[in-house]
Amino acid sequence: MMYDIVDMHNTFKRFQEAQFFFDKLRENKEKQPDFDYYLNAFISSARTTFWIMKAEFGDIKKWQEWYDLKKFEPEQEAFIEKITDLRNRAVKKAPLETKMKVKINKMPESLDEFMKLGFDWLIEKKKDVKLSYEAEQQSGSPYKIKGIYFEHDIFPGEDILKICENYLKMLQEKVFECIDLFGLECSIFNYLKNNPERCKELTGEENILKLCPERYKLIIKELADRWTRNMPEWLKQTLKISE
Repeated sequence: MMYDIVDMHNTFKRFQEAQFFFDKLRENKEKQPDFDYYLNAFISSARTTFWIMKAEFGDIKKWQEWYDLKKFEPEQEAFIEKITDLRNRAVKKAPLETKMKVKINKMPESLDEFMKLGFDWLIEKKKDVKLSYEAEQQSGSPYKIKGIYFEHDIFPGEDILKICENYLKMLQEKVFECIDLFGLECSIFNYLKNNPERCKELTGEENILKLCPERYKLIIKELADRWTRNMPEWLKQTLKISE
């Protein structure tokens, strides 16, 4: 069958990997050291998604033009730089470690009042965070814990889980649009590039890169139409193809 040459894109596989680690990160948001383990895995996976995309789609005509036009806004670029710092630290220096932060409903009026809360013990016993949180909520203290989150010094004062969620959304937008626009062409291109005999049979050239722009465009359209007609619905959905 014609459609058997079309495989799921490596870019999408890497995005799914990042999504998997984010889900694990969220599931373990009050559990250490598991949370930090999944944070390291997520950052390393997510930050390399665009590298995979460039390697996979880089030879596709008009892809580079699209990629250049899809650059992030200055504020997003600053955010990406911090994500890159996280990734570099995790890969080149040391595993990422977060600090637990506790939100309470009001600030104690004195140091003595603060010490009575027992937060030192709560912070020291990271593995008991959830139990401590529940016990504190049930106590008669006027100070109630509103929430617990983890931060990293690259994003001071921010919930690192929320940071990861925002980054994943940015990745999803770019990855899905890339596959929508260039996914089928990329599958056809890579198949012909890796199968020179089949490429010659279909195009007259063993190397698809030798085709002139007009011939290349015609071949891609012809094969895309042919494969799309014979492609099952589940594969169309995987490749984000619409009729």
